[in-house]
Amino acid sequence: ERGCILLKNPLTGLFEIAAHKNLPEGVDLRAALPLGQGVSGWVFESGGGIIADELVRLPETIPRGADGRPADHLLVQPPLLSVPLVSRDQRLGVINLCLKAFGRPFTSQDLKLAQALAGEAAVFIEMTRFVTRLRDADRLQKEIEIARTIQQGLLPRRDPAIPGMDVAGICRPASDVGGDYYGYIEGAVPGMTGVAILDVAGHNMGAAV
Repeated sequence: ERGCILLKNPLTGLFEIAAHKNLPEGVDLRAALPLGQGVSGWVFESGGGIIADELVRLPETIPRGADGRPADHLLVQPPLLSVPLVSRDQRLGVINLCLKAFGRPFTSQDLKLAQALAGEAAVFIEMTRFVTRLRDADRLQKEIEIARTIQQGLLPRRDPAIPGMDVAGICRPASDVGGDYYGYIEGAVPGMTGVAILDVAGHNMGAAV
């Protein structure tokens, strides 16, 4: 009847609510939960599932607040079933299921089924994240190509003809793009040609911009 999926944010290292159903009022869906707190944190760290008909039946090792309730008590109201999301020994998050239909308690069979489904879901989540990273990498590569085209367009298309001198210039960044630039200043002073050389600290996109 009620449940949520908490996923570990790879950047912040905190739990975030990725999916939910019928959560009680007062739950901040945008709030982040430290991994080591509450029932969710305990299940995530231990790597094992848990069934509880009452809060008092939760393992004593689960951290509790001054009121005796875990930090995520709004997400894990008994009857409760909680299992970790694990793919290739990598812990991704936790699935919390509460208030089984018709008021019945969760059973060991429910726990086994939830663990099996959590394993399949974890693989799917990992694959989705991998595809997203590939898309982001492809998008970044396209942006780099555009930046490189723009940067090359800023460089001189020809070298100046100066009597008695051979002038040639070339710019080859160490990576796809960089912070180096050169150009010629012609016509500012009659009979003279200036050379501009710039070197911005850093490499790649940051220096190029």
